[in-house]
Formats: sequence, C-alpha cells, structure tokens
Amino acid sequence: MDSNIVLISEPHDFNAIMELSDAVIRFTRTDGDSISVREALSLRKPIIATNVVSRPEGVILISPDAKDLEKYLNRDNIEPVSNGVKAENAFDELQNVYRSML
Repeated sequence: MDSNIVLISEPHDFNAIMELSDAVIRFTRTDGDSISVREALSLRKPIIATNVVSRPEGVILISPDAKDLEKYLNRDNIEPVSNGVKAENAFDELQNVYRSML
C-alpha cells in the first residue's frame, strides 16, 4: 500500500482528517446528499465524486468506473476548489442538508 494512504478502522474525527488531506474521494455507485461532500467543499478541498446523483457546484464528477478514477488520479495535480461552498456559508449549507432529512 502507498505510504500516503491511511486506513482508519476506529472512530475518528472525519473533518480533522479532511483538513489534513490534499483531496477527498466519494466513489460510490449509489448515494444520497452526502454531508462529507459539503464538508470537503467548505474546507475548499478538491472532491472527486461519482456522478450517480446531483452534486453541489465545485465537485469534480466522474463515472462510477474504477478506470475513470484511476485516470483522474494519475493527473499531475488536482486544483483546489475555488467556487464551492464558501466557508462562511458552510454551516448554513450543512444545516439545510440535515433539515431536508427530517
């Protein structure tokens, strides 16, 4: 396994992990409105997610095919998010997601 990949098998603060990460990957075949996607955007982290559901502006969309993910990750760089959820609005965005589930 690559030295820059860490598997975590115990309870942890996911937001703290995202703050230390260069990018976030949400690679799923089915999904809902993921809180982790909005949290990553609020931290201005590049987020690569499958295009299986509607995603917020700023998400890098790929198909749920492992080859597409591999192609994207083999690029020289991944640009930081510049037009995602603004940090000052992140709380409101996340709160709206929670409210929509109630």
